[in-house]
Amino acid sequence: MKRFWFCLLFLFVVGCTATTPTLDLPVVDTPTASMAASATLPPEVPPTQTPAPGRVWLVGSLPDGDFQAAVAALAGQSNLTLEVRPDLQTGLEAEVKMVLAGGNPAGLASAVAAAPQVPFVVFGDAPDLPQATNVWRVRLRPQDQLFVAGYLTAILAPDWRSAALLPEDAGLLAKGSEVFTNGARYWCGRCAPTYGPVVLFPLTATLPSGSAPSAWLTAFDVLHEKRVEVVYVAPQAVSEELLRGLAERRVLVVSGGPLPDSAREIWAAAVMEDPAQTLQEIWADVLAGQPGQERLVALRVAEVNQRLLSPGRQERAELVIAALDEGLISPFSVSAP
Repeated sequence: MKRFWFCLLFLFVVGCTATTPTLDLPVVDTPTASMAASATLPPEVPPTQTPAPGRVWLVGSLPDGDFQAAVAALAGQSNLTLEVRPDLQTGLEAEVKMVLAGGNPAGLASAVAAAPQVPFVVFGDAPDLPQATNVWRVRLRPQDQLFVAGYLTAILAPDWRSAALLPEDAGLLAKGSEVFTNGARYWCGRCAPTYGPVVLFPLTATLPSGSAPSAWLTAFDVLHEKRVEVVYVAPQAVSEELLRGLAERRVLVVSGGPLPDSAREIWAAAVMEDPAQTLQEIWADVLAGQPGQERLVALRVAEVNQRLLSPGRQERAELVIAALDEGLISPFSVSAP
């Protein structure tokens, strides 16, 4: 019995003094704040500067208003901005991607030579324009414009009774009266009226561009004695005073450009050069660096008063324009060349 209690006591003592075994696990080092601060960071990269947007320069005597708006729209579609410049006396900046020039502005030849990578689109007929692969030439068409105007007034005029008020300035169109007359007679031949006073139409009157409206109206009154019904008014002659006088005389008007709203009642249509349309046609090729070409400026019948000019008559005038485009009609003749 004593041995039993002795064994029990021995086991109790051994159980109380035994140590709990520990697992030998690997120690994981945790980075401290000082270690994180001393870690190597990648070098700072300076912010990339956004390149300046490309620009299109507009220089010289180009049409304003609608033309500039059309150029601005084309430039915007190509992520370019339009800038109107007084001249080409300063050097072209690197951001200039295209230059549109009217006539032959001062400094054009030197700018073309100094910047062969920049395309120049030149609107005009100056004989001494620079010849270079980066020059695109758009020829104006005053003779075709007057020919179509003569044709259109003859179509509109009862008994062929049409006339024109034209500038006589040297350099505008030396044979303006002849060309206008050819256009009318391309439609009506001799254009001899049925009723008196019997004269061969059309009639024309010419004055210097800067003439007063009263002078233009006096010149028209001489024509009106022959019972003129439709008159072409060149842009150089247009004025509010002249148009009021023509409205009082109950005469229909065709013009070479937009007329004011006050003339709507007597305004049939305009025959206009359209440089914006031509520029749109060549825009992509110019920006792509294609070699320069020569084009004729587009011509169109615009500002049409549908009450006075029917679609059929307008279509006839547009067919004449197409024939002039293709060289099938000469404005200096009443028949095909």
